[in-house]
Amino acid sequence: LEHILPIVYKFAALLEREVDPQVRFGIDPTVRLEFADILAHYRQKEVFVKIIKGEVSESKKEVLAHLKNYNQLMANITETVKSKKTVNTADVFPRFQEVSRAWLGIQDDLVLLTVLDTLLKDLAKYPEKLNATYPDSTLEPFLAGLTIVTDAERLERTQGEGNRISMKSTEEIKVFYPEKVVNFNQMQTEFKGFCAFSLAVGEGLLLHGNPNIGILSFQDKYYSFSSKEAAHSFSVNPAGFLHQIMFMARQRPYLIPLLDLHTAVATDSLQVNASRPDKKPVTKCEMGIQTDVHAPTRCFVKSYEWNEWALRQQAVKLANLRTKLTKSTQTHSSGYRVDVETQIYETKSSSTQTTTEKHTRVPKPRIYYAGLRGTEESTSKPGKIDLTPTVDTDNIAEDL
Repeated sequence: LEHILPIVYKFAALLEREVDPQVRFGIDPTVRLEFADILAHYRQKEVFVKIIKGEVSESKKEVLAHLKNYNQLMANITETVKSKKTVNTADVFPRFQEVSRAWLGIQDDLVLLTVLDTLLKDLAKYPEKLNATYPDSTLEPFLAGLTIVTDAERLERTQGEGNRISMKSTEEIKVFYPEKVVNFNQMQTEFKGFCAFSLAVGEGLLLHGNPNIGILSFQDKYYSFSSKEAAHSFSVNPAGFLHQIMFMARQRPYLIPLLDLHTAVATDSLQVNASRPDKKPVTKCEMGIQTDVHAPTRCFVKSYEWNEWALRQQAVKLANLRTKLTKSTQTHSSGYRVDVETQIYETKSSSTQTTTEKHTRVPKPRIYYAGLRGTEESTSKPGKIDLTPTVDTDNIAEDL
């Protein structure tokens, strides 16, 4: 900051003098724009350095806490071990784990400090480039008779009751004072606390506002100013000054992240387009489309015809067909050639089963012929004797 702030104060004083028409030096508009760009870049660098400084202070607190914890843990281990030949693992191992975690925390802080140191070295290269572009010999004519004021001195000049905003609140613009608002320090002002009037009139003049003289509220947003005169001038046409700032931010994109104007620039562009009759505001929104699970069925009649003359043409054709005759002939090659199909039923076997089973058995016939070999009596004739048993007798015999 020792190298950045003098450059910031120098170029802020040059641009602030050009705002007052009585003491204006008459710097060329192109050179004035370059001075405004240099002031914005160094203001941005100032913000970066302050952020890094805050990170370093927080890291310093963490390193001191880790070192204190580390020394305490080492003292506890020394007290536990002392001159013992053997020590129980359950007593020592957890302590060594705590020492390891503390040491890893110290290493993480050292890595963070190394990264921050690299960033600071990279930021330190910018003054060298500026000295090559605008050396002191080039700026001496512009700085002749100019009093350079620091941010602290400018803040001290605007302290006191006589330097406070003395305007009354209206429906459009309201004034808030520190003693009348409980959470005054928590009120977030626009443009990162820079004076809105100086930013618009000075075409990029970045001067810190003094909230202690009062804060103006316009359209539910809060603005701080570097002096009460700047606040009174801003209250005459706040919408015009804000539109001028938004237009300047679109011309110089590096002001958008510096002043946190991402949403404001987009909103202002919509309002500008809406005010023009030949253009409509371009809005963006998210939309979703969901199709039906079962789409409705539609019936399309292909024979439908809407053209009246086509229907008349079809009617004429149908009317002409009534007077026409259709004839056909058949040759010998094509005669009796007809596709014929025959369907038969395949044979199938069938069987029947009854509930009871019965059978019958006929006796075997037994017939005996007597006297075939002769008898003592020569007069006797051969005889036939039927020995076939009856059905009942045969069954009885089998049973026996």
